[in-house]
Amino acid sequence: MSFNFNKKTITAKDVSLLDTNSASLGIPNGYLMECAGLQATNKIYEQYNLNSKSSVVIMCGIGNNGGDGLCIARHLATRGVFVNVLLLGDPIHIRTEETRLNWELVKTLSLKIRSFSIKNVIQLKTFSKSKWFEGANVIIDALLGTGIKGNIREPISTAIDIINQSEIPKISIDVPSGLDPDTGKITDKSVSCDLCITFHAKKKGFTSINTWVAPIGIPLEASLFVGDGDLKAAIKKRKKDVHKGQYGKLLVIGGSSSYSGAPTLAAMSALEFGIDLCICFVPKGIGNAVRSFSPNIIVQEGVAENFSNSDFTKAKKLSTWSDTVLIGPGLGNDPKTIEFFEEFILWIIKEKIPCVVDADGIKMLGKLIKEKKIEFLSSQIVLTPHIAELKSLIQFSNLPKFDEIEKRSEKLISILQKIGGVILVKGVYDYIIQISKRGSKYRINRSGCPEMSVGGTGDVLAGLISAFLSIGNSPFDSACAAVYLNGLLGESAKNLYGPRLLATDLIKNLKSLLSSKNF
Repeated sequence: MSFNFNKKTITAKDVSLLDTNSASLGIPNGYLMECAGLQATNKIYEQYNLNSKSSVVIMCGIGNNGGDGLCIARHLATRGVFVNVLLLGDPIHIRTEETRLNWELVKTLSLKIRSFSIKNVIQLKTFSKSKWFEGANVIIDALLGTGIKGNIREPISTAIDIINQSEIPKISIDVPSGLDPDTGKITDKSVSCDLCITFHAKKKGFTSINTWVAPIGIPLEASLFVGDGDLKAAIKKRKKDVHKGQYGKLLVIGGSSSYSGAPTLAAMSALEFGIDLCICFVPKGIGNAVRSFSPNIIVQEGVAENFSNSDFTKAKKLSTWSDTVLIGPGLGNDPKTIEFFEEFILWIIKEKIPCVVDADGIKMLGKLIKEKKIEFLSSQIVLTPHIAELKSLIQFSNLPKFDEIEKRSEKLISILQKIGGVILVKGVYDYIIQISKRGSKYRINRSGCPEMSVGGTGDVLAGLISAFLSIGNSPFDSACAAVYLNGLLGESAKNLYGPRLLATDLIKNLKSLLSSKNF
């Protein structure tokens, strides 16, 4: 299977994710910027026949797109081209370290570079009437990148007008400034470029733009393996006017006369992650045990010591309250509980309520699939089996080894085609697979450590998936972000406490780990 994004279009979200994942693989963003600058320079220098008598104007913003432009200025200058660099904005407001470094470097190179900090429209218009502007061979737009929203502020708004009114060949770097790269729409105004040099892959909205795609060294691993980019994208920020319940309402259905810890761990991990509300619906008799772990868990009890069809009405009512339902942890295998699960999950599927099925619930779901009471799961359902539980869903022969990624993924996709949904197959490498009528996709998670093979870590994972899902992420993205975070928590706990871990150690470290990454 190919992961070459250059053969498909990507979104602004993908760009951010890949940049961050590359950084978590050890490739600094500055390296990518340097590669982007060099690739763009090669294309510009050759296509426009530049030489030591040529001059260019580069208009740069204060974000990473401007950093790309500043990098291009350096590389063009080394080839003898005379470069006029205009930084649109005050240097003290430069947004990233990489852009700041390139600005400082450009200012030291005075033989072939003239650099200006343009802080207002008057300065900009004065320059546009100078010989340096009118005599340029090329004008380069490095003002705004993929994150453009709303109306464009000055002096960049006027800069776009000046660029468009010029008869000089116009080149946009990565994205024509002002254009929404996802939709191709222009909210206010946009640079009308003759050529857009975009990085890594063509952007989704570039349907009618003359585009050249420049590879910049983003590794295959950044798109295949789940990383910091996936986690960052999945952690939504609360809105300023948010009120209780808008940042995740989760219903955990689990527990039995024998197990009270499993649903509790799932609920605690979701609450520690930061969702607003979590109801734990458990059988009668274990409610106080669940309450004793945390006063933050809202506990509702069933009618008997194990779930039965008598609990179906209450389960439905609680489910319509929630954003996501997690069912399975600690359910046990009582025949009446199996009957309850079957009736409930068929209702959940019919109502299209996002749902995570874990632990004992997977085995019960497997029974329904084998009896052909469920033909194909929608992508709203997330399953979290390890290999033994996977065999309860569908029979298959031995899988290729965990690190034979292409072979193992192809085999998993082939056997899961009849099931559908999002399936997180847990193992040394976790395989996150989405099967739908429109096709399939998968990612791999490598975070974690052997010391996590203790009771309860799967319940923590199920709670995290449900938390990500309840705050508005897709089921596939929720599974990717949660399994990566769960593995990081295991690694962190091992570093803190040594090789003897408890599932609660993962939960204790959740807030500090996210804070350490500024998420």
